[in-house]
Amino acid sequence: MLDLPTPKLEAWKFTHLARAHSLLPEAAVHEASLQELEALLPIFSAPQVVFYNGKMIEPLGTPLPQGVSLTNTGASLSGPADAPLDGLDTLAVVHRWQLHITHTPPVPMVILHIASNGCSALDMTLDAGCEVQVIEAHIALPHLTGWQHHAGQINLGTKSKLTHSVLNLLPDSANVLHTRRQRLALAPKAQYHGGLASFGGGLVRTEIHTTLSTDCAYHLTSLACPRADQHHDITLQTRHAGVGNTVVIKQRNLQ
Repeated sequence: MLDLPTPKLEAWKFTHLARAHSLLPEAAVHEASLQELEALLPIFSAPQVVFYNGKMIEPLGTPLPQGVSLTNTGASLSGPADAPLDGLDTLAVVHRWQLHITHTPPVPMVILHIASNGCSALDMTLDAGCEVQVIEAHIALPHLTGWQHHAGQINLGTKSKLTHSVLNLLPDSANVLHTRRQRLALAPKAQYHGGLASFGGGLVRTEIHTTLSTDCAYHLTSLACPRADQHHDITLQTRHAGVGNTVVIKQRNLQ
C-alpha cells in the first residue's frame, strides 16, 4: 500500500496530498469514445502523439519525424520506493513509453496526455548532439474525478539540447488531483530549456529532479495560475555532479 505524504515531510511541507486524496469522491467511471477525445484536443500544426489512460490512441496521432521512435516498454514492476510517490513511478505504472531521438528532427513534436484515473509514464532519450523541441500537454475530460499521476525520465546526451514545454490544462474542479514527477539527467555540455504552465485542478503537484554533469545549461520558467481554493505546487531539486554548470530558474504564481 502506498504511503501518501503529509506536510510532516520537509519536501511536502506546503502540500497535504494524503488529505486531498482522502477528500476525493469516488472516481467517475467513463470510457470516452474516439469522437469525445478528438473534440477535446487542442490544435497544433506539428506531429503529435496522443495518450489516453497511458495507452497510445493511434487514430488521433500523426507519423513521427525521421530519427524519432516511440516504444512501449510495458509495465514498470521494479525499482526503488524509498521516497513519496516512488511507488507510483516504479510499481503502479501499467503503460510506460520510451521516446528516443537519434537525429535532430526538422519540426517540433507534440505529446498530448488525456487524463483519467491511473498512472502513466513517458521517458525521453536524446542521443549526443541532437536538438529537439517537445510540447507536452496534460488535459482531461470535463467530468474527470480522481487522481492522475504521470512519471518520466529524460536523459540528454552530450551536447544535446531539449526545449521542453509542459502545459497542465485541467478542469476547474476540486475533484481533480494531478501529480507529475520528472527526473532529468544531463550529460556534459547538454542543454535543457523548459517551460511549465499549470491551470485548473484541485491539487496539482509537479516535481522536477535534475542532475547536471559538467558544463551544462539548465533553464526553467514556470507559471502557476490557481483559482479560489485550488492548490498548485512546483518543487525542484537540482544536483550538481560536476562543475561549470549554468542554472536559471524563474517562477511566477498568479491567483
